[in-house]
Amino acid sequence: MEVFFFMKKTDRYFFLCGLGVCFVLGTVLGYFLASDSSKPLTDQSPLLLSASGSKTARLTQSSSQSEPFRTSSEAMYRQVLALKQGADFEHMMDELRFTSSRTHRQSLLNLTVQRWAEKNASEALGYVSELRPSTGRNELLSVIFGQVARSDPDQALQWVEAFATTDNRSTLMAAAYSGWAEVRPAQAMAATEALPDGPERSWVMREVVQIWAEQDVSAVFDWIETQTADRELQSLYGMVMTQYTSQYPEKAGILIQEMLPGDIKNGLVSQYSLHLVEQGDLSAAFKWADTLNDEQAKAQALTVAFEAWSRQDPGAAFEYAISFNGDSRVGLLEQVAVHMSREDPAAAATNIERFPQEARQVATEQVAMAWAEQNPEAMIQWINSLPESSPTYSHAVKAAIYPLSKRMPETAFELATRLSDSSRSTHIRHAAQAWYEVNPDSALDAVTRDTMLTQNEKNIIVSQVTKHGRLMDLVLPSKE
Repeated sequence: MEVFFFMKKTDRYFFLCGLGVCFVLGTVLGYFLASDSSKPLTDQSPLLLSASGSKTARLTQSSSQSEPFRTSSEAMYRQVLALKQGADFEHMMDELRFTSSRTHRQSLLNLTVQRWAEKNASEALGYVSELRPSTGRNELLSVIFGQVARSDPDQALQWVEAFATTDNRSTLMAAAYSGWAEVRPAQAMAATEALPDGPERSWVMREVVQIWAEQDVSAVFDWIETQTADRELQSLYGMVMTQYTSQYPEKAGILIQEMLPGDIKNGLVSQYSLHLVEQGDLSAAFKWADTLNDEQAKAQALTVAFEAWSRQDPGAAFEYAISFNGDSRVGLLEQVAVHMSREDPAAAATNIERFPQEARQVATEQVAMAWAEQNPEAMIQWINSLPESSPTYSHAVKAAIYPLSKRMPETAFELATRLSDSSRSTHIRHAAQAWYEVNPDSALDAVTRDTMLTQNEKNIIVSQVTKHGRLMDLVLPSKE
């Protein structure tokens, strides 16, 4: 099935994340700034805001300390105090750039520059324009242009043209149109439609549609109805359906049921099933899957719901999959095998024979790999208990070799020598190469002493291992 990038709301370019954080934090901060505090800012708090004799205010912990912000909550608290006291924005930016912790520095800078742009956008732009690109300059420009576009989109777009380069133009355009769409989405869309065709227009349109749908999803559906159907519109439709699902889940479920079979429906089915799962109602997800007449869509919905169930209760999910009679039975069993093996590989191993032949190889491989990571000694005991002539034995040995090579290469090599099919020399070479990195002489000696390899196979393995193997070299400083 074709995977559409519109399926996830989080599939948006990372450099606009700061802008989104900025608007959210700005809203919260606006509450603090607009409210009157009945408590004076005193030294009762360990965080002090001290003002110098000049017109500027510096963010410090005390007059004798200049430690960087230790936590995001501390930094945010100091930032709110500073903004509420009317501290100088330029000094606040300097303080954040040079003393705040890296973890949330950019978000705090975005917050500050947004408030600065509300007060004096030209001044904020003048400061940011002097920064180097490596300091988050483009993201701060995006914040400013997005803020300005809320009240003066023409000015914001003029500034975009003045500061745009080949690398940042699309980012700045998307930011400006996003800010515009926050207050006048229909107008922003009309302007977006007038842009020249190309990736930049498509990017901006996605941002505008996303914001518009959050505000008035019905209006966006009306707009979609006027457009020519093409692949780009399909993508936008998926984004709008994401919002429709969150705002009107029951109606969205019915609408998806009525769609014609196809890739778009399958994608929306997965999306809606995930929505039901995230609401914590697995039974609703399974019931909704049963209402779908399209078998492919039903399988898609069932897979999403079953994945969540397998994570929560793999044992119960396994019993359900064993008794399931639909076409998805093997896929469900392979799915639950992954979670059973991760949670308790020993218990999963006891159920291997209950898996049908079609799913048993995958289940065996999952158990061996997970067990080799968690308890390799117990995993080897399990392999030793299996009949060597059974397919389960061979599948388990092959699956265990790769994870064991990282921790116990000699044991991995011994397992590889137990194989008798055409893959034997390949698995021996893999284990020998891992062993060679920690003990080259023993690894090469084991290869040459193997009685089942032909001389030509031995020569090839030795040549490849010595050519591609890297000896482990841990250089320690000399003792003085």
